[in-house]
Amino acid sequence: MVHLLQVLFGISAAPILAAAQYGYASPPTAIGMNGFANWGAGTWPPSSVGTPLVPQSTDPETLSLLGQFDPARIGTIIQTLVNFGTRHTASTTTNVTRGIGAARNWLLDQMTELAKPSNGRMTASMPCYNQPAVPPSIPFNIQVCNVQVEITGSVDPNRTYVYTGHYDSRRLNISNYVDDAPGADDNASAVAIALELVRILAPVVAKTLPAASIIIAAVAGEEEDLYGSNFLAQTREFILRRWTSSNKM
Repeated sequence: MVHLLQVLFGISAAPILAAAQYGYASPPTAIGMNGFANWGAGTWPPSSVGTPLVPQSTDPETLSLLGQFDPARIGTIIQTLVNFGTRHTASTTTNVTRGIGAARNWLLDQMTELAKPSNGRMTASMPCYNQPAVPPSIPFNIQVCNVQVEITGSVDPNRTYVYTGHYDSRRLNISNYVDDAPGADDNASAVAIALELVRILAPVVAKTLPAASIIIAAVAGEEEDLYGSNFLAQTREFILRRWTSSNKM
């Protein structure tokens, strides 16, 4: 999430100067005191570029599913993750109530339980790999584990839609893997949405499988270098290559 915000808003003055060539540059105050662009001060988005986007109409079934998100459940999930104290990628994995180990075990239990109404069409798992030390953020060798649910598509399983939120957290001092790092909005909030997606989609999937595959994952190692996301992508690529090869034989 932090990286996305930097991409969207953390731009330099160069793009604004380039934009001036097309007549829609922001005024000199476009860069705020914090060094980030203040698009609200300019004429953005430009009206002379391209054609207006026309929103797609949302089908009633999708609207119905969106209406099933439960704010109270989301709040409870966030608070539960906060209560693990720290979820630093290098934090304890042996304590049953504190640290990333306790958090990922709880997430796996939750996803497994929430997936049950799918009648076996949702598969919950916790794939891990051994990550060598990368000081100062990872001071020793650890296991990076993602917690995920996968739904195999019925028509084109090779096409996959992925939703992720990272469940690891950090302090300003990223080498501090002991003290509290609650990480409520970074990024327990997105993980709460992941669990709600599993809960809401499970009974739907039991009746009708989606055409494409879906992965809903809580990834780890994001704060250090997107380790969990990279692991998910590489694992999925390997599976797809193997699936493609076997179907060509």
